[in-house]
Amino acid sequence: MLKDYIGQDVTISLFDVQGKRLSLQRIEKLQSDVQTMNIADKLGIGQYMVLIQSKGKRDVIRRFMVSK
Repeated sequence: MLKDYIGQDVTISLFDVQGKRLSLQRIEKLQSDVQTMNIADKLGIGQYMVLIQSKGKRDVIRRFMVSK
């Protein structure tokens, strides 16, 4: 998913299903198509969304579910 953003400035946001932003990470000149975010303390069971933004690129939104 991040392969198309390598070398660009990227903002990655994590939201709950109500739209509340839980995490924001800004990366200057993304170096890899793998990015780690420490979000274990922010998530409980439920659905979440990741938003990836970069100037000149289309925004990407992906939903995921956390279960235990």
